[in-house]
Amino acid sequence: MTEVTPWIQTFTGKRLDLSPPDPSQIDIEDIAHGLSMLCRFNGQCTKFYSVAEHSVHVSHEIEPKFALVGLLHDAAEAYLGDVPSPLKGQLDQFKTFEDQMEVAIGEKFGIDYELFAGKELKRADVQLLLDEKAVLMVDPPEPWPSGAPGIKNPSRIKCWGPEESKQRFLERYGELVRNFAIPEPVFSEKVKLIFPLDHVSTFNFFVCFSRFEYAAKAQGLYQDLGQQQRRDLKVDWKKVADRMDKKFLSQVNQNASLREAVDYYTDKPPRKQVLEARGPDFKRTKIQNVGATENLILSLRRVRNNLFHGGKGIKRKDLEHDQKLVELGLVILKGLVDSDDVFQHDFYEVF
Repeated sequence: MTEVTPWIQTFTGKRLDLSPPDPSQIDIEDIAHGLSMLCRFNGQCTKFYSVAEHSVHVSHEIEPKFALVGLLHDAAEAYLGDVPSPLKGQLDQFKTFEDQMEVAIGEKFGIDYELFAGKELKRADVQLLLDEKAVLMVDPPEPWPSGAPGIKNPSRIKCWGPEESKQRFLERYGELVRNFAIPEPVFSEKVKLIFPLDHVSTFNFFVCFSRFEYAAKAQGLYQDLGQQQRRDLKVDWKKVADRMDKKFLSQVNQNASLREAVDYYTDKPPRKQVLEARGPDFKRTKIQNVGATENLILSLRRVRNNLFHGGKGIKRKDLEHDQKLVELGLVILKGLVDSDDVFQHDFYEVF
């Protein structure tokens, strides 16, 4: 008899296997939605108080280097429910499911799952429990939890509704995963003379496009071998565009800054370096037979190529246009990365 893998359908319509869970099926929106609809204390409190809000507060209470661990420490509950701790200790099989889910969540978001059992997380979690208890629970029949510190900051407990809880959880997640500090480069005065564009934004553009290309390869979005046994590994930008197209264009419609950047690239795209009888020059050439998102990505690649291969030197007459392409290109790159949280994880992965 074939053994059937237990699974559930998630908020975004995905299948999520429960034993063992598949990290690729885990979605931050499903986690945020599930935790925002889940009430702490098994609902035995005076007001609705979501696990999502609790998680946001833990992410601020814990040491900053563990903030993402704090935010996601109860993420398994989005899929398995919030079982009260006294009962959880009696359910060995449930604990197995929970451990497997935490391993998968850790793998998905680049977290060592053992940190979910760390001392600093335990401290922050208990501190929040005490503050929550002071606001949300009636006087207890007997003291609990045992050996706990005093109340710290009960005023932070706001009792957001499900919609606000979900929004704030996702905002906090975005704040944490995007906090990838790119160090400001140091350039010699000679380099500044021969390259008149802003050096910091140009450096950041190089770094971000490199990470974008890395993430595409990490996701397997590269050109197929076809009939060849071996070939150079190159990103298939159409695959990338097809993957991001719907959510990215939705973001463009909702985000004025992103829309402004896209409109500029559409109206004033980067020129291509060509060789004519009189010598090399930059000409406006249209990228043919591609969709809007792919066209943007290929234009970003062209900006990178123009910068990398030269020709953007002191003799160029349209430096203001070049500078805008770099700065607005960073806005578009961020919009593309933000449109796919799996892609985003590889983009922000820290080695």
